[in-house]
Amino acid sequence: MALFTDSLNQRSYPLLWLLSILGALAITPYLFYLGVMPADQPLWQSVLLQTLQKAIFFGIILWLCSLIIAKTDLKPFSLSGIRLGFVIGILLGGLILLLDWGLFGGAAIDKQAPPWWAGALGSLYGSINEEIALRLFLLSLLYWPLSKLFPSYRPLNLWVATSIAALLFGMAHLPALFEIMTPDATSITRVLFLNGIAGLALGWLYWSQSIWAAMVAHFMADLVLHAL
Repeated sequence: MALFTDSLNQRSYPLLWLLSILGALAITPYLFYLGVMPADQPLWQSVLLQTLQKAIFFGIILWLCSLIIAKTDLKPFSLSGIRLGFVIGILLGGLILLLDWGLFGGAAIDKQAPPWWAGALGSLYGSINEEIALRLFLLSLLYWPLSKLFPSYRPLNLWVATSIAALLFGMAHLPALFEIMTPDATSITRVLFLNGIAGLALGWLYWSQSIWAAMVAHFMADLVLHAL
């Protein structure tokens, strides 16, 4: 079993790197329809440059992940929880829609939504690249020193790391908001609150099940929010 787990870990990092490149390509139509692609260069150059940047960035991130995770008790590459992630993702997407309309009345940003197929492709970036950066890397990085300083408080350590990562997950969505509209307090609160809820659920799936479960849940939630 240990040999199988080690082999799975070793194969997961290059697979995730290839998937991160796919995600970088998949987000292009979504960005194009939002009007945030650079206007001073041909589209193909923008796509090529963006893909190369993401390939380098996620190559470094995944290398760091391999070092950090090896120093923790996290087991992110098991194949458990994928079906659970599917169900939670749909429920999470529905919950965010209900909270959005109930608390914020929908948002002006939604009126600029790209076509459903661009949203579906863009969901690949969220589910792959954001999960690598925010859960596999950042949450693990936050948990690592906590697990060494307070080894008897594993659940608390995990939830502290998850909560901080969820807050940063919400903040990471603010630049996109600033690109397409002049934000106010309500729109900023909306982004932080709704993405924070998603970050808590996805973080829990990551450390209780696997990175694959978190990716599936993120993909399904994004499909509900951006493609349906």
